[in-house]
Amino acid sequence: MFLSSVSQHASGVKVYEGEDSVLLSCQVSADVSRNSTSAVWNRDGFKNPTVHLRSQSGDDLRRQNDLYDGRTSMRADALQTGDLSLTLRKPTVSDSGTYTCNALKAGQAQGQPEVVHLKVTGQWTEVRLM
Repeated sequence: MFLSSVSQHASGVKVYEGEDSVLLSCQVSADVSRNSTSAVWNRDGFKNPTVHLRSQSGDDLRRQNDLYDGRTSMRADALQTGDLSLTLRKPTVSDSGTYTCNALKAGQAQGQPEVVHLKVTGQWTEVRLM
């Protein structure tokens, strides 16, 4: 019997463009996080899908997609706590898409990925008629 330690459901997050940040949630069990050597967030549909990579020694952003440069962060203790949530600063409409979070051990996914659908919408502005 195999019990996956990573949530297999997809979640949806909606946010307005221009917000300070949005949190993409991802939780893994303590067993998975203790045995993982890194965690990665990817976005579907890009040649370079890497949004953020966190290793035991810290963030490794050398292969990060340029669209996310300087806009992502994860908790420093992510791999110890199992809270692999990603903070994306200054979301734009073009950030809308499907993101996946995976705990990795020696580059191999540990269980099923957490899938988050992000929808960023433009802010409504009030128009006054005279």
